[in-house]
Formats: sequence, C-alpha cells, structure tokens
Amino acid sequence: MFLPLFSLLGATAASSLTYQQRLAYAGDDGVNIAFNTKGNNTLHSTPTVFYGTSKDDLTMQAQGLSSIYQTSLSTTHKVKLRNLNPDTRYFYQTCLDINNECPRSDVLSFKTTVPAGDQREFKFAVLGDMGVMGPLGLSTEAPSKVEDYARLDEGERSTMKALIDNKDKYQFIVHNGDHAYADDAGKEITAGYIEDIPDEPLLQQMSQTYELILETYFNQTSQFASSTPYMVGVGNHEQLLTEGKEYTDPETGEKILIDDIPKGQRNFAFYKDRYFMPGDESGGLDNFWWSIETGPLKYIQINTETDLGEGVKSPDEKQDPAQVNQGEPNQQIKWLEDQLKNVDRDVTPWVVVAGHRPWYGSLDDCEGCADIFDPLFTKYNVDLVLHGHIHLYERLAPISGGKKDNNGLNNPKAPWYIISGAAGHYDGLDEMPDEINENSEKIIQGEFGYDEITIHNRTHLTHAFIASKNDTLFDVQTLYKAHKFN
Repeated sequence: MFLPLFSLLGATAASSLTYQQRLAYAGDDGVNIAFNTKGNNTLHSTPTVFYGTSKDDLTMQAQGLSSIYQTSLSTTHKVKLRNLNPDTRYFYQTCLDINNECPRSDVLSFKTTVPAGDQREFKFAVLGDMGVMGPLGLSTEAPSKVEDYARLDEGERSTMKALIDNKDKYQFIVHNGDHAYADDAGKEITAGYIEDIPDEPLLQQMSQTYELILETYFNQTSQFASSTPYMVGVGNHEQLLTEGKEYTDPETGEKILIDDIPKGQRNFAFYKDRYFMPGDESGGLDNFWWSIETGPLKYIQINTETDLGEGVKSPDEKQDPAQVNQGEPNQQIKWLEDQLKNVDRDVTPWVVVAGHRPWYGSLDDCEGCADIFDPLFTKYNVDLVLHGHIHLYERLAPISGGKKDNNGLNNPKAPWYIISGAAGHYDGLDEMPDEINENSEKIIQGEFGYDEITIHNRTHLTHAFIASKNDTLFDVQTLYKAHKFN
C-alpha cells in the first residue's frame, strides 16, 4: 500500500510466527490470552500457550481456538489459562501447532490478579480515545493542508509510549472505547493525511487502510498488553468502516453506502474478533459488557453503543439498528443490576463502572443514558463512573439525578463522574466547551493524558489525570467513602 506493511507493523511481526500477544483477567483464577498470526490460512491449526512460574520450566500448556473475519490481514487465536495462583508471576510462550511443529514466541510474563478482599494498595490505569501512533495516526508530522490535525511536538512522548513505559505500575490497563480509529480511513485519505492512490477506488483504499491501521494498532498495544492485562470497552469508532451510515468524498461527491462496505468491516467485527474479555466468566456478553473483582475493587464495563434497556435505543442516530443490537432487549441492564446488588462491600468496598459515552458533563453525548443508569448507580452506591468519547479531560462532582452532591468528595452518596478522552487521536483534541456544566469542577483542554486510579485502603481512592509527555500530574483528587462494615 502506501508504506510497506511490515515496516509499519515493526520487527516483532516479521520475526515471529505469533505476535500481538494481549492479556485479560478472567474470573478469580484465570487469564485470557489472545495473539495473532499473519494471513488467514492458519484458522484450522491449534493455538497453544506454554506457561509456568519459572521462565526455564514452561511445562504446563493450554490450547484454544482460532477465528478470523472477512477482511482481516491476520488470524486471531484465543487461549484460556485457568487454575492459576493469585498474585503470582507466570511466564509464557505462544505458538501455533501446524503439522506437529509449534515454533514458540519469545518468553513473556504477567502477574495474576490479587484475590478479592486483599486490601493492599491497588493501582490501575484508564484511557479513552487513543488511536495509532506514527504515519497512520498521531505523530510529529501531518500534511501542511491538514492544519487542524493534531501533532506531537518534536520528541514529545505519546500516550502509547507512556503506557509502555509505565505498564509495570498497574494491575491492569483499561481502554474505555475508541481504539484504533480505523474507521477514519476515508477521512485520512480524502483530507490528505494519507496519500491518495490515483485511479484506485476510494472504498478499496479505505478498506485496505482500515486493516493496516488495525494491524499497526495491535502491534503497538501489545508492547504493554503482553505483560499487563489490557481490558477494553467498546466505543462508537469500533462499529463500522465509516463513522456513519455513508461516507461522501468531499472532492468528488462519491457516496459509499453501508451496503457497499465489506461485511468484515461492519457490526463491530474486529472488536468481537480481536479481544478476549471475561464476558463468559462474569455472565456478561463477550467483549461488550463484563466485570472483574480483584483486591478491593469491583470493576464493571458497560456498553453505550447498543440498546440500553427499557426501550432506550443506542444514542448514536447515525448507526444502523442492525449494527447495535448486541444481546436481547434489557439484557445489559438486568445483568448490570445483578452485578451491583451482589457485591459484598465488606470484602470488595470499591465499585467502579465505565462506559464510553458520558451522560453528564459540558459535552455530554448519551441521550437516555442518565435515565437508565443513574438510578442504579445511586441505589447501589457506585463510587466512581468513568467515561471517554469527549476529547478532553473533565472532572465532575459526584452527581445523582443531575444534581451535585453537597458533600463533594467527602463521603458523598452520589457517584463521582470523570470524563477522560484525551489519550491522543490524530484528529486532535476537542475545543473548550462554550458553556460549562454547573456540575463541572475542572476542565483540561489541549493536553494528551490518561487516568491513574489508586485505591489506598477501603476508605480512600485517588484519581489523577497524568500528562503522557512527562508524567506530570495535571489533576489529583482523593475521594473519601466510609464503606462501613455491614
């Protein structure tokens, strides 16, 4: 294409049969491992993980299943590791058994989750709206005619690199929707961010670029996801090759309709195929809604890109209804209430919920969401709600029913809301809102960053918004919740 494929994917992809290793916590004693192999001709081979507590003695092994979607440049392999010891360092190698030959990857490692009820200090990271780094995404360069697109300053560290550098600080890293931004391929081409190929149909260029961006993204994220569990939620940019139902070339007026787009590039195909979240283990739905319970924390990921329950449709009017109906009507909301009411707060004092679109804030974009989720979050005393989608940082007050809790961060009854979608998409950060929501406490615009959550004990939790470029703490606040024993 525009650049040689594996010059963008990097040396790892070219030197090993298996690559793009990524981990996720699953249940009390499990880790899900996904990895890929180049091409789509390895679907019927056997993916295998060798593992053990010593890098020189990988005697245990587990096998899994493979999958692919129509347009993918690689095959995804998923293997479950179970009956693992808690809070233990494991070493592993991935391989694909073809004709009784299984060349192994380099030795990698991860640490299992601490058991529920462990009250030691606990730290995890959350980001939203990142995208790839380099020629197909955010970089220090952009074509001169694309003046409004974001750039990194020369030598400035990206969020991707910050996560790679800091990965060992965290129990896990959460990406709260909008991952590779592969669906922006058309805009990148027609705006001149990526070179147009004369006489090649725009849809073909878009489709090729879409998969190239995904390959690049998973190669980049695997540099932290292969050792620190990478937990993900879905956003609006995971749905379809184009952002809406159709795409119009601004120069030629050519229209690309949803029915023209390859099936492998619609209906969240790559998101369903590539990730391996604990939906089954938590009674959720695949990668779309799931939960984990570890140490002092119950973490719940919800989906704001589907029917929300009680007859409330997806908040994105551009989406085709066939694209957003994951699960049965009310399935997510019933699951969510069951998750919330069954947390033993004596064992697991802190409950954090994340979903991509915000329903409170100066640039809210989730119509109907507050009516569905707010009553449950208040009823079951959710402590913190995290959102992305808006490309800036906004710390709100604890809110219930649209109103600020007068206690602020001193033992509020309402959930505390934070919006953080400034990890670094090439299209830039959002402008400062014209009107600031009355419940807004602080807005940071124009800086790339991500969130760090530190649970100190059963009563104190600190949230920090961290500058990706140099680890500066832009905003730090501590929440006190009594969390009395029953």
